[in-house]
Amino acid sequence: MNNLITLGSGTIARIQSLLAVTLLVYVAYLGAGVFWYSLASSDERALVLPQNKVVTAKKSQGRDARLADYHLFGQVGKQVVKKQDKPKEAPKTSLRLALKGVFMSEQAGASGAIVEEIGKKADYYGIGDALPGRATLEEVYSDRILLRRNGRLETLAFEEKKSIKGSSSFSKVTPVKAQPKRRARVESVETPQQFMDEAAERLQEDPVAALGSVGLKASSEGYVYQGGNPMLSGLNLNKGDVIRSVNGHNLGDIQRDKELMKSLYEQGSLEVEVMRDGASFYINYPLR
Repeated sequence: MNNLITLGSGTIARIQSLLAVTLLVYVAYLGAGVFWYSLASSDERALVLPQNKVVTAKKSQGRDARLADYHLFGQVGKQVVKKQDKPKEAPKTSLRLALKGVFMSEQAGASGAIVEEIGKKADYYGIGDALPGRATLEEVYSDRILLRRNGRLETLAFEEKKSIKGSSSFSKVTPVKAQPKRRARVESVETPQQFMDEAAERLQEDPVAALGSVGLKASSEGYVYQGGNPMLSGLNLNKGDVIRSVNGHNLGDIQRDKELMKSLYEQGSLEVEVMRDGASFYINYPLR
């Protein structure tokens, strides 16, 4: 069984962890602001997500139990078959809701979405669940969801990319010891392109240490998640998961993989393959 998880825009708005590409680079989502998660080692100044901007997929205990039953990350022995999206056309909803992420499953009724009522906390909703505004979740696709309200279907899609101009700045962090040159480089980062350049330079200087700083270790099969990274753990990655490929490119060769970083970013979206206990699942990241 194949499951796709697509994380989208909004307040966490295009948080792209180029997860596997170089796997240490967390490319900013472009939306309400531009935010960078730390990919620095312990002796460097970190760029972090503002606390009030983080939207997690944590649910109530009841919904956690339901998610566990959905097998969002596949089942051992199940053949991976990619789902084809054929979204229905429906007018845009007027409800004050924002789509934060979608969970897609081949299992009937097992898909769901993370939706935020503007100004309030985001939450997870399964097919048939009631959303704010007297609507119910009808269908889930990779770039939108369909709601049923007053007997009619309405569309709620991921927010469009917004201009970086006027967006919020980096969050302030507690200063730590860092080399003056490196600190100056970090503090001068203002655009995604500069961020990519900085990440590429760190990879060039010490790729193994850079991987280790985000909880990853290279292996012949890809990159093994070692745990200890709140960002990756928040994406439901478990210790021991192997990140095998990105957009069809097999991973594991650090020198080769770091050359892919910019070209993959320019493709506009990432499909990351992860192996867990012999079963594969995919995580989709829109970068535009």
